[in-house]
Amino acid sequence: MKNRMLWGLVGLLIYPIVWILMILLLGGDLPKWSVLTGSSIGGFLCGFFIVAPSIRKGRNRKI
Repeated sequence: MKNRMLWGLVGLLIYPIVWILMILLLGGDLPKWSVLTGSSIGGFLCGFFIVAPSIRKGRNRKI
């Protein structure tokens, strides 16, 4: 569970940063707080439910 929380927090921090950098590179206006909040929630859910279990599955595989 600790590993899932760690990846969830990483996603929570990375998704809004990537969103802001993408907007700046494309030359648009900075996103509103609601967009950043939504991307943070999405990043947490992605890290918690998708990234952490896939890393665990790959580590337990025998060759």
